Parts: sequence; structure tokens; C-alpha cells
Amino acid sequence: MPIRVPDTRGSETGARADRRHGPLRERCAPLWLALAHRRRGRQALVALFALALGVLSFGTSGCLEDSVSSPSESLPLYSHDGTWVAFTRSRSGKDEIYVSHSGAPATRLTEFAHRGFDWSPDGSKIVFVRLAEDFGSRGLFVVNRDGGRLRRLTRGEDYWPCWAADGETIVFLSGNHVRAVDVDGTRGRRLIPNADRPACSPTKPAIAFLVIRGSETIGIGVLDLRSGSRRMLLMHPRQTYGSMSPSWSPDGHRIAYHVSRPRLPSDPDFEHRSMFADDDWYLTEIYVADAAGSAPERLTWNAVGDMHPTWLPDGRIAFESNRAGPTDLTNKDTFRYYTIKSDGSGVEPLEWKPEYR
Repeated sequence: MPIRVPDTRGSETGARADRRHGPLRERCAPLWLALAHRRRGRQALVALFALALGVLSFGTSGCLEDSVSSPSESLPLYSHDGTWVAFTRSRSGKDEIYVSHSGAPATRLTEFAHRGFDWSPDGSKIVFVRLAEDFGSRGLFVVNRDGGRLRRLTRGEDYWPCWAADGETIVFLSGNHVRAVDVDGTRGRRLIPNADRPACSPTKPAIAFLVIRGSETIGIGVLDLRSGSRRMLLMHPRQTYGSMSPSWSPDGHRIAYHVSRPRLPSDPDFEHRSMFADDDWYLTEIYVADAAGSAPERLTWNAVGDMHPTWLPDGRIAFESNRAGPTDLTNKDTFRYYTIKSDGSGVEPLEWKPEYR
């Protein structure tokens, strides 16, 4: 089957790949994601303890019987004009970036890449993170969509690059700081200290980022790349914590993200719960906020893990969930892709079955 994404307008759509992982992904998905998503404070300690317990008690393959399964392909990321799609495919514990044009069979573009990558605004290139054998970052690289002219931009432990709307600036995460570099690899500079997960607006010189205070993520901020001015877009809603994965709408007017919430007495017991997953693995909700600063809207509220929202060009939002089905909110340790309208209605499965050359 060719690459297909449902679209109410009749054209193909897509979304940003949004997960860092390595060879443990298939064996210990919950704890690997906990670490890979840079959980902080108590959550990080819990995840580290779980990882150590799993390895010491069962060996590196011990999580096989107690893991959360996920699709081997990431959510598709379309070029701005919607004619090209890129995604990562996990094989033998390693991610590879593939590209496809207008639904044709996909071809491999890179090997051993991180799931955080982005298209240039004109769709001619991709910026990505190349991983070393120990799964650490070897820095940022740019490659043409046909695989030609591979070149290095940075040499640090850098992740989550996004290509700014001006076409000349690449923003990325380096340690606990958001930095930028020109597309020719010059003028490396720090933009924001104590921040995480930058996301570039597709229409204007601005980025959204996670705001860090101490060891906790407290909300989402927005930086104007021209003036350097920063503002707090939103703080966590009450009784929630840990916003993640900011994603801009195609028109640059709204930002989707997910937030974890505490367990409530009314929440049901989790079925098939992994021993390594804490409550917020299952109690995660999707929100949408106006980029101008209006009050956020909650799109989901249930006892499943709805996470990693990414906008599609037609205005729907793709996300990953361990719900049993579009309307079946039974918790399952099997993650699948779905779409939802920006008003919280119309949850449907996202068909994602790429064909390979």
C-alpha cells in the first residue's frame, strides 16, 4: 500500500515525528521514553530506577514480556507544500529517515538518526540528528531530500532541530539551553537558557519552547527570533504538570501540546499495566492554546495516554494514544496513531502504512 493519510479535503497530510529513542525502544518503551523525553525531578528518578531494575533483574532483553508496543514508523512529517513526506523507521533498534514524494514508495535518506528532524521551508532539505553507536548525538546535519550534499552543522550533544520560517536559521536543543545556528553552520548562539523542546513557527520568526524552573517544566514560552523578546504563553493548568511536545498549527495561530495530570479517585484501574510505567504514562491529555495568549482548551480528558499532538495541514491534529480504539477508552499497552479535530471531536484512526522500495 502507498503512504496514505486520511484528509477531509482530499489532499495528503502529515505531522512531525516526535520521539527520541534508541535500541531499548522496542524492549522498554515506557522507561526509555521517560528518559528520552527529558523527564525531570521525581519522574526522572523513577524512570532511572525502573531502568536499572529491569536490566539487573531481567537483563537487557527482560522488558520483552512487559513493554509497551508502538508503531515502527514515526508520524509522517510533510514538507510545507505537502508533496513530500519524511518519517523515521525503526529497524534493529536503529532509526532511519525515509522520504517519499506524492505517495510513491519511500526511499531511505539517512541511517542511525534521531526522531527529531525537520524540513526546510522550501522542502528541499532536511535537518536531523545523527547518532553515534552509543546512541548519543554526533551533532546536527543537513541533507538534500535526494540524499545528496550531506554536511555537518554542529558537533555537540544537540537534539530537536527545527527550521525557522526565514529559511536561514536552525534552532535546536543543546543541554538545557535552546541555541541557534545559521544554515551554513556559522554564528552559533544561545537563545534561551533553562529551556527545552523548541518548535519553530511555520509562518513567522518565532519559536515555542518549554519553560524550565529548577527541575520542573512549568509551561510554554514564545521567543521572537528578530527582536529577542520572550513571553510566557501559558502556565500549567491547575492539577496538571509536565507539558510536552509543542506543535504549531500550519497557519501559525495555535499551539498544541500534551500535559500529564495526577491520578483521580474516579480513574479506573489500568489494564495490562507495564511495571515500568508511572501514572502519567496513562493520564496524559491534549491541549490547544492560541499563540497570541488566550486561555488553552483541553481536547481530551480520560484515563488513557493521549500524547505528542502534531498538526496536519488540513487543521486536524494527529496524536499517539494507548486507547483501545477511537471511542474505546480502555487503556492498552499498545500505542497507535489517531487524529482529532481542533475542537476535540471526531477522533479517527490515522492510516499510516508506507510502502518501501
